[in-house]
Amino acid sequence: MSRTNRSKIALADERGMVLAVSMIFLAAVVILVMAAVAFGYYSMQYSFYRQQYITAMMRSEQAVNRGFWYLTISSTSAPPMVTIPVQPTPTALKNYVINTASGTVENNYKIVYDDQQHLYGVGYAGANNTYKRVVQVNVSVTQLGTPPSAVYIDTPHVNSSFAGNAFKISGYDTLPDGSSGGHPALDGVSTSNSTATEEFKDGLTKTQKDNITGATPIKPDVVTTTTTVDVNSLFTALSGAADYRLSGTVNGGTWGTSSAPAITYWSTDADIGGTFVGAGALVVNGSMHIRGTFLWEGLVITKGDIITEAGGNPAIYGALLVKDPGTTYFTIKGNIDIYYDQAALEMFRRLYAFQKGSWVELK
Repeated sequence: MSRTNRSKIALADERGMVLAVSMIFLAAVVILVMAAVAFGYYSMQYSFYRQQYITAMMRSEQAVNRGFWYLTISSTSAPPMVTIPVQPTPTALKNYVINTASGTVENNYKIVYDDQQHLYGVGYAGANNTYKRVVQVNVSVTQLGTPPSAVYIDTPHVNSSFAGNAFKISGYDTLPDGSSGGHPALDGVSTSNSTATEEFKDGLTKTQKDNITGATPIKPDVVTTTTTVDVNSLFTALSGAADYRLSGTVNGGTWGTSSAPAITYWSTDADIGGTFVGAGALVVNGSMHIRGTFLWEGLVITKGDIITEAGGNPAIYGALLVKDPGTTYFTIKGNIDIYYDQAALEMFRRLYAFQKGSWVELK
């Protein structure tokens, strides 16, 4: 074979090699482009799905918070939640639809509560509510008993003094409008020991004794109770769950209402002036000094003295609990009304009886 022919064959081989490499390269580019397109598509799909599930999760958490609100605040009316006697499975929960014969639940979520103290929020998102998430929160339920009296004092000794005759402590169930609450009467004042009981009575003059009335037909209705009230445990639980935290002197303000009660915690002695109104639980880590117009519906707990000044119209509807390791000074220099009010205590129970526990997402 001549040199010329050999050169032609070599050139043809080189061109064939270039063409093959080019085809391979082109195929690789096409594959890469297709992979990139597919990746972008699936990435967009993943982002979409992820966003839908995030939305559903947010709605499930919203449902839990809303359900807890219904348990604690709105128990006087039928809440828009499914109440069942047994713990449901995640599949059963996800099968709840938001539009049912019992009503439409707003914001694309469903609230479920079972008798096993679990609250569930089922969140939905996407067309036809395709995407679903379920959150479970354990709910601790604390049963709170009725106090033995309108005023309960747990202390070794009491130093009481009353100026004037414009005060009243009543164990008869009384609403803030003055009407009867309809429940059986409690005692007016009870203490944890007979020494404190007699010391409390010693501060009353003859004309003041009939200002303390209740279930026991004596004047004054001040008795020693055998009922044990764990004020310290109640104090600790409430102070840890406070909605408002105050200290020192506070002049006026609204701290919860009967429709939206709150836990108000005072970290020091409480010096209360102005027009101070509230509802729920008032917890004072010390003495309570009232100088103005004071109205509280619910439970009041102090770990010190009770002092009221002349002027204003202070009143407590519910119950007053006092816990003091030493001597409690119960000093009334003006007028104050303290009434047992079962409705106010029920409002307080709704506020405190249900406490959130651990959260978990159900698959």
